[in-house]
Amino acid sequence: LFFEQDKVRAGAASGARSGARSKQILHALAASPLSMLKIVHALKLKSKTGALKRAVNELLSANHIEYTIPEKPSSRLQKYRLTAKTRTRGGTG
Repeated sequence: LFFEQDKVRAGAASGARSGARSKQILHALAASPLSMLKIVHALKLKSKTGALKRAVNELLSANHIEYTIPEKPSSRLQKYRLTAKTRTRGGTG
């Protein structure tokens, strides 16, 4: 029973961190498109983490951000930018 409560609590905390990370990413992309490495630097992370990749993928899926080279998602020149919808709404809200 306690184990289940711990899992729920951990999931909620992870979701809160994910939401905060998403806001940080959106804020970083507000000025200009950035590569994944530049996003890592903007968020003051040491390296590209799984949590960062998940947050970026969630933002892509929710159409808050988009690829600058959509036809080549894994290009080394790939950058991410806010979608027109996100720019006009001023972020996620």
